[in-house]
Amino acid sequence: MNRTVAFLIFLSAFAIRLLVAFVIHPWFIAHGYPHWAWEWNDGYDALAKNILAGNGFSLDGIYPTASRMPLYPLFLAIILKLAGPKLYISTAVFIQALLSALTALFCYAGGTKVFNKTAGLVAGLIYSSHLSAIVYVARCTTEPLFFFLIAIASLLFIQTLEKPSAATIIGSGLCFGLSYLVRPTAIALLPFAAVFLRIFDSNKKSILQSIAAFLISLIPLTPWAIRNYSVSKAPIILSTWGGAPWFHGYYFSDNFFKTRGSRLDLDQTAMKIRENIILQRWPDVENLTGINKERFIDKTSTKLVIEKIREKPLRSMFLFARGLVLTWFANYNKSTILIGFVIFVFLFPAFVWTSFKILSAPKSNVSAKFLVALVLFFDLAHAVIYPHIRYFSAALFAVSILAALPYSNILKRLFNIQ
Repeated sequence: MNRTVAFLIFLSAFAIRLLVAFVIHPWFIAHGYPHWAWEWNDGYDALAKNILAGNGFSLDGIYPTASRMPLYPLFLAIILKLAGPKLYISTAVFIQALLSALTALFCYAGGTKVFNKTAGLVAGLIYSSHLSAIVYVARCTTEPLFFFLIAIASLLFIQTLEKPSAATIIGSGLCFGLSYLVRPTAIALLPFAAVFLRIFDSNKKSILQSIAAFLISLIPLTPWAIRNYSVSKAPIILSTWGGAPWFHGYYFSDNFFKTRGSRLDLDQTAMKIRENIILQRWPDVENLTGINKERFIDKTSTKLVIEKIREKPLRSMFLFARGLVLTWFANYNKSTILIGFVIFVFLFPAFVWTSFKILSAPKSNVSAKFLVALVLFFDLAHAVIYPHIRYFSAALFAVSILAALPYSNILKRLFNIQ
């Protein structure tokens, strides 16, 4: 890996993110995108402040919650404690920009390791310039930290597949485990990868390595599961926020092409519909509080989605199939949907070409196969849960590397690069 190239990729990615976060982003907030403001978040800011205020892991400062995973609020709480209230947001944004720039550097390292230096360069540039890797650094969202952890865990796992050692297996497992504490979606990634590699790779060691890393990845979840049981007497390993986003995602997918203008209202409308149905069918929910109420709402929300699927199985299958493509570009605003679609046209064919080339070769690179598995996992997961580019972009590390290969081949031919 060329250190000069690596430094330039990191520096350019960092500069782009700082420019967007501190100059362009405030302009958009002031001109029709108020939901991009730091204050518009899923309760992470309130959780961080309640932690420091001695109110525990609580959204309202009264009842404990398990509706959010703990690592991102703890991350914010540490920043708030060290930087103080005045510099809190700007410091958090700066650190998130730094993490995102480091992820671009990891893309360069991964592309170089899995393919070649030119592919690594293109992968780093793709991630550096991809909007989904840029816009969230200025917002109170889990994306920068989650993407960073997925990238470093994947890099370590790639090293495990190529030159296994106890350090890389433990390191990748722990990093994946930390990613679950930010967003639980990835918890089934390593089991999925084990099955995928069993089908497409003849080396049984890679399957055992996937299983070992997965078992290690469960270790960071242990304190969180113990805490949840101690405050609720219920076995909550992840969170109580699974059924609701699934209901919202189903509604979003079902109405995506029926809606004119902004689709931001789809999420808000789905939330109101879900809450009204639950109140009508299960009025006793109002008597519940804290995590018990969260668990009940989570279960009933899941039940509502399953009822919809049973009621309209063919429609649900169609939405899932369409969601496999929607995840690559679907967004809330017309402008961001259009930009996302342009990026989709640029990346998707390149990803498909590389994946077909890798999977059709009997003795191709096992690390590249793992990256294909990573992309397919997040695509399948969010086609079911919520087909939106924001959530699918957790796979952007792998997408950048895989899509870089054909473009690197073009560059080699054009400029006669060895």
